[in-house]
Amino acid sequence: MLKLSFADQIEYRRLAGRETLVDTPPECAYLWEKGKAAGFHLGRLYMVNEPLDPGAGGAWHRESGDVWLHCPPSPDSPVRSQTNLLHELAHADLRTRATEMLDGYWDGEAATWRRARELAVEWGVEHLLTQEALEGYLQETEELREAHRQAGSLAGSLCPYTAGRAYDALRIALAERLGEQSWDHDLFEAVLYGYCELPDYDAAAVDFDRSLLRGCWSLGYTQNGDFGSLALPQDEKSAGCLRYAMQHITPASRRRGDWKAGAQTIRYEDGEVTYLFHTRVESDADLEQALWALNSALLDYPQASVMAHWDCFGDDLERQSARIYHLSVHYEHPDGTSRTPITRGEIWVLCQPRHEHSTKAEAALQRFIRGWLRVQGLRCGRLSEGLYELWSWQEAAQRRRSSAPVAEASSAA
Repeated sequence: MLKLSFADQIEYRRLAGRETLVDTPPECAYLWEKGKAAGFHLGRLYMVNEPLDPGAGGAWHRESGDVWLHCPPSPDSPVRSQTNLLHELAHADLRTRATEMLDGYWDGEAATWRRARELAVEWGVEHLLTQEALEGYLQETEELREAHRQAGSLAGSLCPYTAGRAYDALRIALAERLGEQSWDHDLFEAVLYGYCELPDYDAAAVDFDRSLLRGCWSLGYTQNGDFGSLALPQDEKSAGCLRYAMQHITPASRRRGDWKAGAQTIRYEDGEVTYLFHTRVESDADLEQALWALNSALLDYPQASVMAHWDCFGDDLERQSARIYHLSVHYEHPDGTSRTPITRGEIWVLCQPRHEHSTKAEAALQRFIRGWLRVQGLRCGRLSEGLYELWSWQEAAQRRRSSAPVAEASSAA
């Protein structure tokens, strides 16, 4: 996963006029020295007056051993900061490994809290993490495990990183709807788990900013955009359809495998690779297939800087004519280094409205696309234009396949 170092994040804040570093409290310095003396994998301690990750109290860096710790100016801050530091020191002691499995991540968090309690007892600071407090943290861990699992299902991925970002994005979406009203945790749970009876709030479960699911984007010439005359009406049915589809593609993602396996591959002399994928949507099952491919492509190559753009091609909505949706994704240096060539994904989705179900599925597709437009552009055009572009891509793929045996024979000679 592409991440800046803690030092870089703090430096960028400083350059933006936000002085983040604060003095280390003596109590935290004491615990830090205890950890270093015990031989834990530790680098540098950064005390900050604002969290580097929203909602977090601190973090330990696996490679460098650095730790950042939030130290807000509040009455209970010293004790809470020390407790959080015990938690990060326990990570450093256990050398918690990264995992792509959600349960593995939260099992690790529970083990870390138990180790933090042991350290508190060993170092004579048991008051910082009592047995009763430990039970509370373990209960909170289990609640967050299930909440992140649910958020991940709405985002189409149970990768711990993506599920965590989806959880934060959903909280932001609901907070925006609440406006000046105070935060309502019960309402958030109702939205998250799908039993909210208030449509305006329940829609936050599918209308959140999906661009937050990635840590890094490259911006094109345009962002946002609108379907204009091709926009389909959005209601509770389209929201429910999208929610149902996303929840079904999540457990099926591992079974379906890599979206690129079902794509045509176009390889160029300079090493650049384009994956051409096309599907159609006429039913709910078709929608799941299309969303799986689109979502997988947008979350693929987590170390890469990604640029994406959408097209919608169609004519008069009043006529039962087809519409074509196109996602173009550019992955710059997919493995995170400058050694690898650019990889592209070109995904085409044909929608042929034949009945109410197919129209509802297409409306859900448009709703999904809108969730990405904060960092991506959307362009609309005539159906003939889309067909011409699709045929051009198909011809390019055919030409590369036709020339491949000749190239192989030449190299063999």
